[in-house]
Amino acid sequence: AQSSLDMPGGVLRGAREQEVRAAALALDAAGVGEIDLRRFANGDSLRLSDVARLEDGFDADQATGWRGDMRAMRLVIERSENANALDMMERVRRWLADAPPRYPDALSLQMVDVQADKILQRITVLLKNGVGGIILVLGLLFLFLQPRAAMWVAVGMPVAMIAALGLMWPLGLSINMISMFALIMTIGIIVDDTVVVGEHAVSLSEEGKPPLRAAEDGARRMAPPVVAAALTTLAAFLPMLVVDNTFGDIVRPMPYIVLAVLIASLLECFFVLPHHMAGALAPRPPRSSRPPPAWLAWLGWLKARQQAFTSRFEQFRAGRFRNWVTAAFARRYEVLASALAGLILSVGLLASGWLGFSFFPSPEAEVLEASIYFHPGTPRAVTRAGLAAVEKSLYATEAQFQKPPERRLFGLLPPPKPEKLVYAVFGLLGSTGSGAGDHRAQLWVELYPSEQRSVRTAAFSAAWRKNLPRPSGLSNIRVFARRAGPPGDDIDVRLERADAPTLKTAALELKAWLRNFDGVSGLRDSLFYDKQALLMAVTPYGSALGFDNRYLAQNLRHGLYGAIAKRFARDDEEVKIRVSLPQAADGAETLSAIDVLVPQSQPPQYVPLSAVVSLKEEPGFAAIRRVNGVRAVSVTGDYDNQGGDLAQVTDALTSQFLPQLAQKYGITWSMGGRNQDQAETLGRLRMGAFIALGLIYVVLAFVFSSFSRPGVIMAIIPFGFVGAVLGHFVQNFNLTFLSLIGLLGLSGILVNNSIILVNRMEERIRVYKENVRDAIVGAVQDRLRAVILTSGTTILGLTPLLFETSLQAQFLLPMAITLVWGLLLGSFLILFLVPALLGIGEDWRLARAARAQHQAAE
Repeated sequence: AQSSLDMPGGVLRGAREQEVRAAALALDAAGVGEIDLRRFANGDSLRLSDVARLEDGFDADQATGWRGDMRAMRLVIERSENANALDMMERVRRWLADAPPRYPDALSLQMVDVQADKILQRITVLLKNGVGGIILVLGLLFLFLQPRAAMWVAVGMPVAMIAALGLMWPLGLSINMISMFALIMTIGIIVDDTVVVGEHAVSLSEEGKPPLRAAEDGARRMAPPVVAAALTTLAAFLPMLVVDNTFGDIVRPMPYIVLAVLIASLLECFFVLPHHMAGALAPRPPRSSRPPPAWLAWLGWLKARQQAFTSRFEQFRAGRFRNWVTAAFARRYEVLASALAGLILSVGLLASGWLGFSFFPSPEAEVLEASIYFHPGTPRAVTRAGLAAVEKSLYATEAQFQKPPERRLFGLLPPPKPEKLVYAVFGLLGSTGSGAGDHRAQLWVELYPSEQRSVRTAAFSAAWRKNLPRPSGLSNIRVFARRAGPPGDDIDVRLERADAPTLKTAALELKAWLRNFDGVSGLRDSLFYDKQALLMAVTPYGSALGFDNRYLAQNLRHGLYGAIAKRFARDDEEVKIRVSLPQAADGAETLSAIDVLVPQSQPPQYVPLSAVVSLKEEPGFAAIRRVNGVRAVSVTGDYDNQGGDLAQVTDALTSQFLPQLAQKYGITWSMGGRNQDQAETLGRLRMGAFIALGLIYVVLAFVFSSFSRPGVIMAIIPFGFVGAVLGHFVQNFNLTFLSLIGLLGLSGILVNNSIILVNRMEERIRVYKENVRDAIVGAVQDRLRAVILTSGTTILGLTPLLFETSLQAQFLLPMAITLVWGLLLGSFLILFLVPALLGIGEDWRLARAARAQHQAAE
């Protein structure tokens, strides 16, 4: 360190400045060997190469990459938070296309594990479903409204959507799977506002008002309920902002997108739509006697069909539907009892386990990893052979799933090619990610995209586990699928407050118990047996000489691990000069040959290490984890949703097994991973839901100037749960975190429809002086078309997603199921349960008035 220098010594001033440097930095082993350790009077010197063996090479413990029998390396390219993933993907692909001429022919380049491809695939899936939903929405509009009115209502969709995209930029939002789903979901919200204003303008025009007056009055009269509906919708999505963990980061774009869409929709339906509706409702000038072109003949046929449907719909609304609403109002207590029975049955389905709950199921994995552990001390060559055997079993598993060639038409047609499953393989020798050593290896496997193969990842990984080799010296091997989505394991149990061997024994017992459940796989713990540990303790003789554990450990560390004498840069690498003692083939011989300096001895005296310490050998651990200063081990595992309900496993674990295990070993336990995230997320979501309900109540109380009316409107919210549960049960999906998010949005949409209905009822009482019964029945009759359009547009906008077979979009389906089925059943509840609730509220009001009158008379 004192001899190998490259140090500036200052600057000489003069006619020209000159820098003085001590440039004696040795850059290789030969140069370091020339360093003088001691110079004698006769001119001779003792050089470093005379007393030490010098080697210049790479770190012998460094992990090496393999692909088959060829050496390989893996370069990971990541993007910054605000970078465009799709643009980066195209740039890398262009570079790869131009790269081969610059490298030898033997070098092959392959782009693997491209996450941007999945982003593009998922966005494409949602775009395709969004276009399909828009087409269905347009068909519904043209079915119920006049063609010109329907056209201008439909024009509001792209106008508001483009405006919403413009507002997303200042809000810092990007195009991703959640934001795309939110935009598809808000198609119905956009149409709701324009439908309510446009439909009311059409109704006023049908009553005989001039077109301009009808358009203005429609916008003016619908302004309070539409603005209130927008505020309640926004309030329903606000709880997503309260969740401030990883799961909150996933859904946080949704309330911002809803805000952008609501602003754009309100501006469009109050400042743009009335002008268009005035023109659409104006009588058209008489046509010329000349017949229309042949290519326009279908428009006349379409208009005739629409008019026929409108006529039948008006007959149904004024006849049979009015009778149904009248009957529901007359039997309002029976209607309420039936709705409550459905709610109780829905809760029972969930509580009984018939309908499971999976907090956040991830899309199907396309990357598998195999971690291989041999016994400590295994040579790297043996581990390399084991890695090759595991890779061979991988291809054997692929061949097992490949269908045998079929002979068709007596061999006239060529047999189909076998289905390929394995896309890329990369082996890492000397490391498993959680630790390093010659006895460790890892095999990384990328499968073909899930849409391009019929074999599911879970089936392939299970078959691979059965085919894994068991070479001599193997300690453990596990295969697991790399999870997409939020981090954390399905099962994560932390055991604490005991010594390492006790924690390891308890962890092994816990893993054995968990293996009894179907669906549990990939069990592992964080306490790995590693190299044998030599425990050193100072003997009484060593203590008498002044030795202690700290002094001995420091000297041994420098001797065995090595002391860094120098660091310097050479090309693009940092080079370390490490000075250490030579080690014999037998580690015990190395220790016995070490002499240690007696502390504070004058003159310096050395004694053998074995004379002052006692050594005890026992199994060692690679790393001992501590949490808040306490030893801990984590037992983690994966769970396949097809195996059952994870909640049942967790309940049995926390209520039965873990308390017994803690008592047996004198330890404490806690749940971590996704269990902990789930508890925190649900707690914050519950708090946010109460805040949202309070905000909705305040908005409704302000709009209706009543404390009781908001309660009637908000009573519809719990019954949306009935449709969500029914939809999940019918489509064989578990409830998830995104299902709960969908319930929040569903609450806002149901309240919106109720607001429009109650507002119309009060208008009939105030303007037409009708009694409560006639006003309620008439309001439901008047708003039937608006309810069908507002609910139907949201349902049809999301319906294509319900039939999506892409596995990458499956985790979004629970939210779509919640909205579609909840609105489908919620529409009937709004049309029949809300009148019943209003009637019951009127009964209570009359009963209180009669009681007060009776008390006053007494």
